[in-house]
Amino acid sequence: MQTEELNFKSADEVTTIHALCWKPEEKPKAVVHICHGMVEYIERYERLAEFLCEHGYVVYGADLLGHGQSVVNKNCYGYFGKNNGNWKLLSDIVILQGLAKRAYPGLPYYILGHSFGSLLVREFVERFPDSVDGVILLGTMYKTNFEARLGKLICDFLAAVKKDGYRYRSTFMNDLAIGSYDKHFKDENLRNSWLSRDKQEVQLYNATPECNFIFTVGAYRDMMTGLLEANNKKNLARLRRDVPILLMCGDQDPVGNFGKSPKHLYNVYKSMGLDCRLRIYKDSRHELLNDLEKEKVCRDIVKWLDHYVDKR
Repeated sequence: MQTEELNFKSADEVTTIHALCWKPEEKPKAVVHICHGMVEYIERYERLAEFLCEHGYVVYGADLLGHGQSVVNKNCYGYFGKNNGNWKLLSDIVILQGLAKRAYPGLPYYILGHSFGSLLVREFVERFPDSVDGVILLGTMYKTNFEARLGKLICDFLAAVKKDGYRYRSTFMNDLAIGSYDKHFKDENLRNSWLSRDKQEVQLYNATPECNFIFTVGAYRDMMTGLLEANNKKNLARLRRDVPILLMCGDQDPVGNFGKSPKHLYNVYKSMGLDCRLRIYKDSRHELLNDLEKEKVCRDIVKWLDHYVDKR
């Protein structure tokens, strides 16, 4: 496997986006584009990328705006810009996809998103349904439109009353969004236990500076905007019936309401006549790729990819 570092200018016209391409030794049979989750960075997916390369896939991924090395300075962690942050995130996905398709024209293109990344991917494939050949969603979530609108109102209020505006980092908003997750695993006495049963993985996450910051209220507002867009019936109607979707989650993942959110999304997709599969991993938590069954999850991803690539 070869790793190439890529840099490109973000849609915000200020930030340089840090991206990577993992290349297999042989000629690749398809492209897999990875979108990571909130408060992490793309190098955390190197294990999956290496496994995919071993099976003939070329892999692309980038630090999302406001994450990892895709920041102007540390004050920009968890901040997507003053206006249209959600659209800037989507636009950066478009830019990286363009780089990948120019490098590997004609290859099937699959996109994988985890958690916050899965939300971006859902909206991306609704807006650009002809740009991908398959979709993989890990640890995705579902919020009602009421919940998303309420979240936006709270963010707008906090931005209005705090001197930092949309750059303000609210522990209240953070607790509202993710603060309850650890309560389900409080007996373990380890912060962020909701991420994985593998304590070493959780400890590594906790010790990593790039995984220790609070989203700004502006970023949370942008997330709520993305949820509303992903839920929009007109947007959902754009999804192509011939583009397969794989949903994967742990039944102990509080982000997905312990499997209920992915099941809800699966039912929505099936009711639309989409080719959708749902895999639920018993006892696994939010980060399937860092939990105790990570090898099985990687194998299942490759098996699903191979099935559709071989059909082409």
